[in-house]
Amino acid sequence: METEIELSGPAREDAIWSMQSDLEHKSFLDFLSARLGLALPLHHYEGFIELDGDELRIVGHHKSNADQRFELTMSPHELKSVHLGFDDNFTPTGDSFEPLRLTYALAEHTQSMETMEREDLIYIIIGFSRTTRSAHDADWANRLEKWRSRNPHKQSFPDQELV
Repeated sequence: METEIELSGPAREDAIWSMQSDLEHKSFLDFLSARLGLALPLHHYEGFIELDGDELRIVGHHKSNADQRFELTMSPHELKSVHLGFDDNFTPTGDSFEPLRLTYALAEHTQSMETMEREDLIYIIIGFSRTTRSAHDADWANRLEKWRSRNPHKQSFPDQELV
């Protein structure tokens, strides 16, 4: 039975995540600690994900330095893709969850005042349970796809600069 994803109110849940660059440069200790029995999966940041209206927020701090804050806010048209599953950077560990991979693009201004789109990838695990070694990533994948699709201003900029 398919669960209906409600978008009328805000949704917020605990999350852990890493950026693509974090995983490309992970240490052996990162890899090893994520594979221990009751340890959390591989991650570099801890906090929450929140979806409210036309805004998706991921807020928290680096797991080893609470002073290193992280905040990412995006609108539906900035979220380029939602994928559930593993890849070469985030490999299976035998747990019963799959990471949520979000590709997003935010506008940046260059020194010459041109506007360019910077694309990045975040690997996020939402509502992880140490007891069941599971997460709510599939529910959030559905919620985020629905959120993107209902946005009337959805845009796509395939590998090009915005001027």
